[in-house]
Amino acid sequence: VSLALLAPALQTRLAQWLGERLSAQAGTTISIERVELRLFGPNRLHGVYIADLKGDTLIAADELWIRGLRVHPRSHIVDVRRVELHRSRFALSRAKGDLHSNLTNLLDKLSSADTTGAPSASWRFHCREVDIRALHFSYHDDNIPVLPFGLDVDHVDVPSAQILGKELAIAGDSVCFNFDQLTLTDRCGLVLNNLTGAARVSPKGIRVNGFHLSTGGQRRGSVGSELRGDVDLRTHSLADFDDLNTKVEIHARLDSSRLQFADVALFAPDMQGVDYAIALRGRIQGAVNDIKGRHMDLYFGEHSAFHGDVSMTGLPDIRNTFIVLDAREAHADPADLASLPVPPFLKKQRLIVPPEVGRLGRMTFNGNFTGFINSFTTYGDASTAAGPLSSDISFDRDTVTGYFQLRGKLATTGFDLGKVLCTSAVGRVAMD
Repeated sequence: VSLALLAPALQTRLAQWLGERLSAQAGTTISIERVELRLFGPNRLHGVYIADLKGDTLIAADELWIRGLRVHPRSHIVDVRRVELHRSRFALSRAKGDLHSNLTNLLDKLSSADTTGAPSASWRFHCREVDIRALHFSYHDDNIPVLPFGLDVDHVDVPSAQILGKELAIAGDSVCFNFDQLTLTDRCGLVLNNLTGAARVSPKGIRVNGFHLSTGGQRRGSVGSELRGDVDLRTHSLADFDDLNTKVEIHARLDSSRLQFADVALFAPDMQGVDYAIALRGRIQGAVNDIKGRHMDLYFGEHSAFHGDVSMTGLPDIRNTFIVLDAREAHADPADLASLPVPPFLKKQRLIVPPEVGRLGRMTFNGNFTGFINSFTTYGDASTAAGPLSSDISFDRDTVTGYFQLRGKLATTGFDLGKVLCTSAVGRVAMD
């Protein structure tokens, strides 16, 4: 019998018989064109096809290679040494009016065919090596309209993904996997050049330790993100990702990294149109609308940087975001300030820097900033090309007229006011 089972013709006939039996049991089409079972080398399945209960394609694969398959029925464990999937299709969907996806409906139909009445114990799956090439993955929920912009978790379409990694473990609703390579492009415009790291996905969130993520620029000539460190996205359920700004708590440690805000805009559509990258490292905690950064080092433009702590409440609406900055040291160059994008980002407007600020030259500041971008209080010591300043000042700008008011205390041991105002009527001033 063992020798007979090594004959490809018999293997294929058994696979066809099994597909016919499962098809009749599930009420849909399940088929395998050809089977190659070997004593040595990978076992191969060719032309794997599974339709959903409506007859549409759910899973299709040109070739599925399996090495070192071991099934432990008593302990409900499936252990595989290596899995390779070539040129495959995975089409998840939820039809109008359905409570569950086509995959869940099919699994429910299969489980309901069990006439023993005994509750089935959950199975655990472990695979030491995974190699998936040319995977076309999609998920579409016909009960929810398509978002006009940004990452839409209810309408995902990845035409070709490459996934390489080790130690894939699936137990219940938790998945663990060590990524050696993940490359994909989604219909929303997200281009993931590569992702490596140890990942865990469960209803409590997504955690990736030791990750290195790089993305492609959203338009020609722009740079993408390059992030390194650890990230933990904490949730009560995976449905919380539908409201990323308020329901997902971020805990991240970033090493020397680059963040492209065009990538952030895919998760925060209010930032659509922004195209600006900064370099950073530090620790980040909180939801997007109430985010905190500790021991942060931020670099933007050619000569500007911030070292300190920051808290921002109200993002992504930057005009109504309350900001607290504690700067150990901050450097700002007028040319770099003039390159900062301002909302509405689709108009591609940049921060308007008054000529008086430009004449201050490169500025260094250590102290505190508290408030909104049009109404704030700042205190600390500044060094400028016109001289030093010590301040405890409140700033208020009328958003209609553009006029602003300053109130507070100012001191300097020698400030060239004439240089800033571009006049000879006044020169260097010392005051308190």
